[in-house]
Amino acid sequence: YVMNSLGLLELSEPVSFDPVGPVTSVFFDTKNQQVFSVRSGGATGIVVKTPKKQQKTFVLEDKGPVLSIKLSTNQKVLSVQRKKNGLDFHNIDGAGQVDPQEYSLTAKNKGSGILGYIWTGMEELATISEVGIDIYSILPAKKMVKYIRSSNTSVSWFVSCPSSSCPSSNIIV
Repeated sequence: YVMNSLGLLELSEPVSFDPVGPVTSVFFDTKNQQVFSVRSGGATGIVVKTPKKQQKTFVLEDKGPVLSIKLSTNQKVLSVQRKKNGLDFHNIDGAGQVDPQEYSLTAKNKGSGILGYIWTGMEELATISEVGIDIYSILPAKKMVKYIRSSNTSVSWFVSCPSSSCPSSNIIV
């Protein structure tokens, strides 16, 4: 991809996806440069497209609307945000199939919703809430999430910069 002078993303090859509608939502993960098309209604069908790579398709039990969805940097864990204060995780096996057995993360400060999250490493992720940033270690083999540390600060919004566009590996402003 190329970032133009207006800060707009220009893909080198077109990536097509189902249009947004009553049962379809579309998400973009800047870190992995992936477009997620999520179709709900009985089951949740997920199509992940990346320029110049083969698309991935997953099916999950429909547990309500998806607020955010991303794959870990090593593409082995699918993270799904359906609630304001939590995330669900599904492991991806060697054949590219989703393990239906999920494990979850509930925000450290339950009164403050998660504004967003980013994968900061293959098995590490940061959640950004109105009261700060929390770092978690995701342990796929144990299907467990471990709280590591937090930084308390007032946050109204955030932007994360993917490593290919920033001088350091991740920047959150």
